[in-house]
Amino acid sequence: MKYLLTVFAAFCLITFSFSSCGSKSDKDKNGTDQDSTRRVTPGTYCNEEYKFCIKYPADMMIPQGEFDGKGQEFLSTDSLCTLRVAVGNLDGTITRDNATIKDAYEKDIANENFDISYKAFNTTNYIIMGVVIGSKTVFYQKTILSNGEIVTGILKYESSVKDIYYPMIEPTFKSFK
Repeated sequence: MKYLLTVFAAFCLITFSFSSCGSKSDKDKNGTDQDSTRRVTPGTYCNEEYKFCIKYPADMMIPQGEFDGKGQEFLSTDSLCTLRVAVGNLDGTITRDNATIKDAYEKDIANENFDISYKAFNTTNYIIMGVVIGSKTVFYQKTILSNGEIVTGILKYESSVKDIYYPMIEPTFKSFK
């Protein structure tokens, strides 16, 4: 028993010692922590036909080409994250031509492939967040009305890289209009 306690204490000490590995705390000449002020190169994707735009970190996400004139998919430089923005709800089956944003919301929250941990709806947009069932993929979806059109943005990333991609959610989706 004493041996197990010693091994556990050593494990905790080693884990704590390495928990800061890879995270610089270099200070610039003003004494500001460099990590907290990391500069991100901004990029903007706008769809002229459907009149929606989204800003994204261009140094992290690479456009994969517009599809059918309805949207754009982006892939992270490490291939562990995707961002997709397109006309319609999550699966593209609901547009303003055949339903309302409430219909799109109801269909998306009924998706059996997702374990939803957060959802919010109002008359101009909705947000759904959770994990893809059977995987370690986290997703954040925002669907908006843009000039009367239903448009969805969804960010998916592996849970192991949450520290990298979770901070992208607010600035990216706040810009989604």
